[in-house]
Amino acid sequence: MKCWKLLASMSVIFLGGVVGSSAAQAEKPTENYIQFSNTDLLEQVLAYKGRNYIDNKYATDVEKFEIEFAYAAKEESLNVDYEAELKKLEALLAELDSKLSNGELSKEEYDKETEKIDLQSTAFYEEKEQKLELLASEYEQGITSLDKTHVEESDFLNTYGLVHKNVLPTIEVIDLDWCQTYNNIAGFENFENVKKVTGEFGASPILDIRPFRGMTSLEYVRTAVSGVVNLDDFKNNTQLKVLELYTVGNSIGDEGWQAPYTQPLLTDISALSELSQLNRADISTQGILTPVTMKKDTTSYQLYDPIILSSQFEGAQLTYCTFDSNGTESTRSNEELVWSGLTGKEEFLAFEFDIQKGNFFYSGEGQIPLRWK
Repeated sequence: MKCWKLLASMSVIFLGGVVGSSAAQAEKPTENYIQFSNTDLLEQVLAYKGRNYIDNKYATDVEKFEIEFAYAAKEESLNVDYEAELKKLEALLAELDSKLSNGELSKEEYDKETEKIDLQSTAFYEEKEQKLELLASEYEQGITSLDKTHVEESDFLNTYGLVHKNVLPTIEVIDLDWCQTYNNIAGFENFENVKKVTGEFGASPILDIRPFRGMTSLEYVRTAVSGVVNLDDFKNNTQLKVLELYTVGNSIGDEGWQAPYTQPLLTDISALSELSQLNRADISTQGILTPVTMKKDTTSYQLYDPIILSSQFEGAQLTYCTFDSNGTESTRSNEELVWSGLTGKEEFLAFEFDIQKGNFFYSGEGQIPLRWK
């Protein structure tokens, strides 16, 4: 995973929180950005939408500026005012011509007055040209400012992985299948309109599923997770229709089921009872239960029904299977897990469970770590 350092001058939403300097906020009080530390995740989730947003925003801002600035109307107004002043001067000149013809003015007086009119005409023209130059300059400054913002936002995305916050509502699907790693999804709680999240079961699992709490529009989830003992973080996802979840035990070594797991087993899925629109669930879990301390001379151990089901499995039978240290199935039951013939050398007690009802599946491979005294 590649993390980018934030520029101190930026106003940034770092995944779920707001960060920024007062200088940046003074310059752009409404501009906030999102940063993902995982560049794969950024590329798949935000980059394409982000680039579209930046380009569309630029085009919209330019159009809005041109409408509000009204360059053509202002230019026409200046020219109309100038022509009106010229007509006044032309009227004065015509009056002088008449007075000269009638003998009311001498040639010397006439020349003196017409010179004044020429000076006024020149002054009006220069004033108009200055105002037109100022108008063009103000227009150019406005467009240049928008161009600069467009380039800056593009650079934020391309160089620093920063995306404008207004991109979030435009995203409805998050496909993690092409991400090499996506175990940190902090910030997903801001994606209120996302309906579908998918990820490869073989990729690194999500380590914290709390961001799902804020994704209230979710309808489909398929991903791998780890460190999860219950599904309470899905209680708010009342629109959820399909849940395909695999919890990773992170076994140590290459001994298959004989290798000890390091992550907890998902034992409580009762939160799914709150999801009335759920019509399919396929949940598979690996992991450990709470370690047990046993005396060296203990030869058996019994555990009663550690799995807590949801209402979707009402009426179905849950099956437990326990295994001895050689991997041979030793007992099968609907409620009790029993191990016998213990030698005091076992690292853990192994078991499996599964249950199915219609489109709902729940199975797991569990271990109970042992500490012998």
